[in-house]
Amino acid sequence: MTVIRREGSLPGIASSGKTSSVSHNEVARLPDRADLHPSLSESIEGVITQTLLPNKSGKGQVAAMEVLVGVPALRNLIRENKTAQILSVIQTGAQHGMMSLDQSLRDLVMQGKLSREVAMKKSSNPAQFETPAPAPGTKAPGRGETGGSRAA
Repeated sequence: MTVIRREGSLPGIASSGKTSSVSHNEVARLPDRADLHPSLSESIEGVITQTLLPNKSGKGQVAAMEVLVGVPALRNLIRENKTAQILSVIQTGAQHGMMSLDQSLRDLVMQGKLSREVAMKKSSNPAQFETPAPAPGTKAPGRGETGGSRAA
């Protein structure tokens, strides 16, 4: 995972250049230091995670990603040391390009690129993959037309 930040702005976190490897879970477990949270909240620009998983075809790998953008809501949570709520920012931040790992896994399963079994092992909410996803290009059961006609 890469945290994109302003150069030279994170005291106490060693890094070289403009990015440093820190998982979003590590951001949530930052030490309770009064000087660290404000510095990180002001400097974080985004977090990008890539997890390579075996492709459903058995040939090659597919990347599942998590994207977190340094929006004001995220910065406030970090500043106030409420980092356990970061996932909720990701889940509501699609308009900013954010995506949770579970959303990415779900998309890959729906596209037929990743098996449900692999997704379940990597997901923080495996139950969402217990019901088979509809095949790409088909409608989910119970949605769409019923095949009957309505009386006028």
